[in-house]
Amino acid sequence: MSTFDGVTFSGTTSFDSALFHRSARFTGVSFSAAVHFDRTAFAHDTGFDGAAFGDTAHFTGALVGGHAHFTGSVFSQHADFEQARFRADADFGRVAFAATRLLGPLTCEGTLNLTETHFTEPAKVMASATRMTCRRTRFESTAALLLRHAALVVEDVALDWPLEITGSPTPLIARDGSPVADPSGDDAFVRLLSLAGTDAARLRLKDLDLSQCRFNGASQLEQIHLVGECRFATTPPGIRWRRGLPIKFLPRRALAEEHHWHAARGHSGWTPAPPGVEVLVPQQLVSLYQALRTAAVNHHRPEAADFAYAEDDFRRHDLSRPRSERLLLTAYWLLTGYSLRASRVLSFLAVSMTAGLLVLMLWGLPKGPIEPHLQGTLTGQDIAVTLSTPRPVPPDQPLDQRITSVRLEQALSVLLNAAQLRSSPVSLTAAGRYTELSYRIIAPGLLILAALSFRRRSRMQGWPR
Repeated sequence: MSTFDGVTFSGTTSFDSALFHRSARFTGVSFSAAVHFDRTAFAHDTGFDGAAFGDTAHFTGALVGGHAHFTGSVFSQHADFEQARFRADADFGRVAFAATRLLGPLTCEGTLNLTETHFTEPAKVMASATRMTCRRTRFESTAALLLRHAALVVEDVALDWPLEITGSPTPLIARDGSPVADPSGDDAFVRLLSLAGTDAARLRLKDLDLSQCRFNGASQLEQIHLVGECRFATTPPGIRWRRGLPIKFLPRRALAEEHHWHAARGHSGWTPAPPGVEVLVPQQLVSLYQALRTAAVNHHRPEAADFAYAEDDFRRHDLSRPRSERLLLTAYWLLTGYSLRASRVLSFLAVSMTAGLLVLMLWGLPKGPIEPHLQGTLTGQDIAVTLSTPRPVPPDQPLDQRITSVRLEQALSVLLNAAQLRSSPVSLTAAGRYTELSYRIIAPGLLILAALSFRRRSRMQGWPR
């Protein structure tokens, strides 16, 4: 082991292209002037815990084969880690970057730890890492994280300035134009895992995988800014039996917390919560979806309609609400999909029209044409003329003979007039009159619901109105 614990370097120090075959320790070292570790190779663990860098620190192209520890170090001037590569974890916990505006681009094949790290100046962190942790990280000015591959945790971060987290679809580029090495792994999408305890009002997320992200505990979610291609988890599609009824579920975007709730209830196709992660109740899920729906609507995001659907759905599942309200929500869900499934309303309209046509042809239209009778009575020199219409005779022919093109045309005419609240152009039996009356109520109601569904979805998506 190479040990430099507590040593003070008063002049410019250079370890350029040096090779440390064993572990190296620089714990508590003080560098008064510039220090150079450019292209230095550390074969095993390396520790700079509590080190003080009084001037520029250069780690350009450095390679650390083991764990790298900078815990509690202070970089008073710029810290240059361009194209540095860490084969294991890189711990920058409690590090103070007083004048570093660009950290990286660097490669970390383990966990890049920025817990309680302090950035004084406007900062940009560029890293291609397997995992990255930002807990209680302090940004005293605007900041940006440009990442690849990383499974990212951002927790308990208070933001007084905007913070943008971006996933890079292409390899990071160094100043000389060469690409920065990536850790192993096929999917370069950055996976945000948690925002618990983070103030999201000044947070901007761009091109991230949010399918596993836990939003519970984040504050001011209604002001979060989602940009670009942000992936969310999707609900498992297909037909599932609920209370004896086959229900077809269409895929939609969903939060990881919703997956945890359904999986805890034994529903198949949903992702269970990781060990130690709380499964939320419907009231909490309503609040989450309500905040994210507001944020998505404000920025015309495609997730807005799906979040609105989930918000109403968990109101329906919330057992603390009155039973009458939940029954009303159930009917609202079945008929219109919370006014977000216009196709469902139109399907009900088509089914009701088909049923009305069949009832009218089989029982509602009379057996044959009804001819009015004209009867006159002569009393002295007075003639009294009476025009009477016989009562419709219900059909008595076999059922298959009642379905004809003529009767279909008459039945269609009856229903179209009923939808426009007009009287029937033909006489009807008792069954026909009740069918016509029912359709006068059903058809306009369903058409209004379909129009409302189109309108709500258009407002969610920001379509021209």
